[in-house]
Amino acid sequence: MWRLFFGKTRISPDECLSGKEYLSPGTLHRRALLKSKSIKISVTLPVSPDEVFLALTDERLIARWCGQRGKVEPRVGGKIEMFDGWVKGKVRTYKPGESLAYTWLPGDWPVYAEESLVTYSLTRSGSGTTVNLTHSHFPNPTELKNHKKGWTEYVFDPLKKYFSLRK
Repeated sequence: MWRLFFGKTRISPDECLSGKEYLSPGTLHRRALLKSKSIKISVTLPVSPDEVFLALTDERLIARWCGQRGKVEPRVGGKIEMFDGWVKGKVRTYKPGESLAYTWLPGDWPVYAEESLVTYSLTRSGSGTTVNLTHSHFPNPTELKNHKKGWTEYVFDPLKKYFSLRK
């Protein structure tokens, strides 16, 4: 039996025809390093942790501040969809007023991409709430850069505006 060589990876003809993606050790190493990179954003919102949690999880409130459909099933293992279904995932942590975590997989990420992980931690601070967001496990540097900007532009700025208009 003969094998094809891609870098130092040996692949048989049957494996080539299987449709499975094969990556060189160098590519696997770069992806592993990127997965260790994450976005960390801290924002203070002028409302209670319970109000922030509701804004992040209630379908009606998401539509108000985001302008698009979003849904978070209120249980670990529940489904999430954000931005009219562009992002899908599963709830990993659901503690009202405290923390929320879910997987995150946009529909336009590369086919090899695995789910990333989004975690919110809510802490009362003065007359508001400090939201600490961590987003990790990106498929490439471009998505890391785009999401760093996107969290501010499409989530935290609209939330600040939504809460300021409620006063």
